[in-house]
Amino acid sequence: AVDFSSLLSLLRQNLEKASSSKHAIENVARCTAVITAVTTPENRAGVVSETLTALDGSKTPADTATLKQVQLAILMSGDLGRIIDLGTVTGGAAEKFLAIYMGYFESESEDLKNAAAYALGRAAVGSQSVFLPAIVQALESNSQKKQYLLLSALRAFIQCSYQQSGGEGVAASLPVIMPHLEKHCSDSEEGVRTMVAECMGSLVCMQPAAMLEKLCQMA
Repeated sequence: AVDFSSLLSLLRQNLEKASSSKHAIENVARCTAVITAVTTPENRAGVVSETLTALDGSKTPADTATLKQVQLAILMSGDLGRIIDLGTVTGGAAEKFLAIYMGYFESESEDLKNAAAYALGRAAVGSQSVFLPAIVQALESNSQKKQYLLLSALRAFIQCSYQQSGGEGVAASLPVIMPHLEKHCSDSEEGVRTMVAECMGSLVCMQPAAMLEKLCQMA
């Protein structure tokens, strides 16, 4: 048998061998998140603490190798938050990760910006009370570029919720989500409108009766 520390080390070594493709890094992040979710609480807390330290200050590394490590840490934290409620981890981990994700929206690296949006949306699945209100509230007080990233996070939340628990998993969130989607569906920025359309399209697939009625009212 391979113990947790050895397996974690092996996965991290695979990052060095992986290509710079988004999918390769995402796959390593998912595997790391899964083994962290099922290990002992002590091991899990250690990984969370280490990840928070690595991402503290939402800094963008200058070299490619370190940037990949940061990208992996961001993605892994989001996938871990999809599986477990980060709010149950001691030390206010959910709130700290929220601040980190929002901080990386200011990064010079598009890879880190997109990783933060991905992680924010997925972490909202496990700790909806912390992350989802922050996403929709930030939509109303940020630039169009950040709105695009926030809508990307919202799309990740919607799609991941469906994968985890089906259409009912996101049903209770419709009253929170829809007013903001309606407000931005006529945004002057095409990218924002497109992302709103993708969010609404996903919601229609999950909650067809409620969403089709809503879309008819909007038409």
